[in-house]
Amino acid sequence: MNFSPLQKDDEVNQFSFDVYFDEAKEVRKYKYISIDKNSKIEYTNDVSEKDLQNKAYCLILPVSSFGVPA
Repeated sequence: MNFSPLQKDDEVNQFSFDVYFDEAKEVRKYKYISIDKNSKIEYTNDVSEKDLQNKAYCLILPVSSFGVPA
């Protein structure tokens, strides 16, 4: 997930998100995606304090709908 702030427009905070559709439903049992210095990607449920210096973590958020609630 790329969590990037955009320019403010009329005092409203705007953010950009990268969203990926997991058709195979392989990621749903994990909480994080980690990537190391060699660009190796792993799925995990734990963030290790010792790995924070060597890996970047991304939180996986399940989305059930992109519709606007009524």
